[in-house]
Amino acid sequence: PDQAPASPAPISKSDRWLMHGGTLRLRFNVDRLSAQGIHLTPSADAQNKNPDYADEIEFPVYHGGGLEFAAPDGDFEQFTGGKVVVRGGFKISTDGGDSFDFSRLELRADPDNSQHLQLVGMDGEPWFYVNHVMYKMIDEHRTFYIRSADVNASEQFARRVGAENLAGAYIGELKLLADIVERPSTFRYSA
Repeated sequence: PDQAPASPAPISKSDRWLMHGGTLRLRFNVDRLSAQGIHLTPSADAQNKNPDYADEIEFPVYHGGGLEFAAPDGDFEQFTGGKVVVRGGFKISTDGGDSFDFSRLELRADPDNSQHLQLVGMDGEPWFYVNHVMYKMIDEHRTFYIRSADVNASEQFARRVGAENLAGAYIGELKLLADIVERPSTFRYSA
């Protein structure tokens, strides 16, 4: 994983930014996973709205408390806490007969690295971590846009699916378009 501040620095409620709602897109490297005996099945509710990527699936993002971040003067600095919830996710099965349910996912701030996010399964475990986040705020700082971020297998995931060589490996891409629903009252957008 990338080197970054160990944990998010606490910020006051009056300085926080909060996002939730919108859409999350995931595109897994299904060839890499299937070569390891791991198979992903999107839920019936998952949608593909990108004709360029047949394996990209889109999900609605729910509140879940919201994902908090710090952005002094409107410039993103770090994730500081919170989460958003995705429903209608996917299931993973292995050639060994194991099955894992990700029909409800949480995208949450990584408590150990303020530049990372985690994808958390229904069991509360961080199965994937998200880094190399390419982001920007658009629509006059009303929308948080992750145009691309790497999805990597956590050590827990690699161990559980019996493919320990996948620990820390890139296995997909995440995109996010979320509404910024709270920002500091002192922030003033200037073009």
